[in-house]
Amino acid sequence: MKIASRIILILFVVIVGLYLAVYAYTGQDEENWFNTHYRSKIAQYPLMRSLFYLHWDGDAKSDYLTSNRFSSLKIEIDRYEECLLTDEMFDAIEKGIKKVVQKPGGIAFEESNIFSLTKNEYTVEELLAIKETYKDKSSSRNEATIQLVCVNGYADDPSNIGLTLMENGIGIFWQTIKDLASNNPDSLEPFVVSTVLHEFGHQIGMGHIEDDECLMAAFVERPGNAKGALKKIPVSFCDEELKSVEQIRESL
Repeated sequence: MKIASRIILILFVVIVGLYLAVYAYTGQDEENWFNTHYRSKIAQYPLMRSLFYLHWDGDAKSDYLTSNRFSSLKIEIDRYEECLLTDEMFDAIEKGIKKVVQKPGGIAFEESNIFSLTKNEYTVEELLAIKETYKDKSSSRNEATIQLVCVNGYADDPSNIGLTLMENGIGIFWQTIKDLASNNPDSLEPFVVSTVLHEFGHQIGMGHIEDDECLMAAFVERPGNAKGALKKIPVSFCDEELKSVEQIRESL
């Protein structure tokens, strides 16, 4: 009995030690041994992401880019009252996502929560709190989920119109986008679509690229004072991005 107890204790110590060692490395340099060789493999499983706090952009890319475990994709919409996302926007977003994601069970949008705001702008910490407050579900039961949170503005960078929220969320800033489109109301929808697809690109593992005609160009999420010329707003992944996505998918 004593030997069995010692073995159990040793195993417990080893497991806890390994957990602490891995946990210690997850938030450090992107190029360290864990993040380079093991992070993407472990992050394929939602439970492991929770255990080891794997919440960087792209940590959930396997949920979205593969269909063996998650054959459908749900986009959960949590927005404030004045964030008037339309069916036309959803259709365009779905069309863009389908260029990089193959889900035989389909892509669905779910209006989950409509909430009131108490401020004109929100910090990233406040956005994460909103995300967690209204999140209805995570990827599970054959369905991958990404959460779209819409508030009015971003306190940390007022010119920013979108950002990622952990590994499974997207934030957009409706009032900031409306202000950008004020000189050209027809640019409102392309700005929204472009922003959502850009941030989704980050969540499937893509970084920024140099070509301004592509969705992953850095200016897409920070267009500054460029007041809504339709021809300058990319709303579809370009060939360079499609090739990048295939390389990411093959690495999973």
